[in-house]
Amino acid sequence: MENSTLKKDRLRFSLATVLAQSEEGGIGAVTTVIIRSLGGDALHLGFYGATGSINLFFSWVGTLLLRVFKSYRKAMICAMVIAMALAALIAATILLPSSVPAFKPFALWSFVILMILFSALGGPIVNIESSWIGELVPKERLGWFTSYKVILAVAGGLVFSFLFARLSDVYPRPSTYAGIYLCFMASFLIAIFLYKGITD
Repeated sequence: MENSTLKKDRLRFSLATVLAQSEEGGIGAVTTVIIRSLGGDALHLGFYGATGSINLFFSWVGTLLLRVFKSYRKAMICAMVIAMALAALIAATILLPSSVPAFKPFALWSFVILMILFSALGGPIVNIESSWIGELVPKERLGWFTSYKVILAVAGGLVFSFLFARLSDVYPRPSTYAGIYLCFMASFLIAIFLYKGITD
């Protein structure tokens, strides 16, 4: 593969990684704030915290998607669409109790379960991305290809962590928390367009 093509693919992967992974990683302690705002206590926080590495357990789903679609691009787009759907459901779960009182008793556990699924989806996404890069890039150039991507991902995670935490401090209300997940939906959509331009 030509060097110019690899450079374009590296840039697309880097930006897509920030949008598809760093941003959701940046939610950090805001999850605790949301659980508390929905009436949660140490039990709910502990239950959610205990599933922190669930994405590793579900990495195999990425392999399943690759077998079904037989395309890195299609498998990744499918994962992004699922992520968008989960983000929309989480936003709705946060907003509904204030407008539909009958939903309030179900909101807390609905949020916790949806967040666990949302976290679990990170495993398949990383699996697909790693397999894609491993197939696309010659072994002797993998370090060059991934280093730039990792640096941007870490920087993106720090920026989003600060941004989401600050927003939650300044505007501590359900619309703010739901808005964060609507931002996720928008970023996943942009990531889809970036993935569409990567060599499959």
